[in-house]
Amino acid sequence: MSQGEMLSGGQKQRVAVARAVYSQSDVYLLDDPTSAQDARVAQCILKQVIGPTGVLANKTRVLVTNNVRLPFTADKWILMHDKTASSFEEPERTQRP
Repeated sequence: MSQGEMLSGGQKQRVAVARAVYSQSDVYLLDDPTSAQDARVAQCILKQVIGPTGVLANKTRVLVTNNVRLPFTADKWILMHDKTASSFEEPERTQRP
């Protein structure tokens, strides 16, 4: 068994986020990077990595998630419904559940 097979889903997800950060890219596409994390770890990833004061603060970040309750900030939100962009809005104008 390889060492990667011994990692949990959440651990694999954290390794993937760390690898992305170390790539030092200009643009990051993050596909639900907190889905396998508990609330505390998800908040840490959002604050220390993705958020406006995180290590990716001066990079372009595209965050894809189905969890609209995540406490994150954004310049723009694209809301999808039935595989179609239903709105492209400023965050303060968007009603969050």
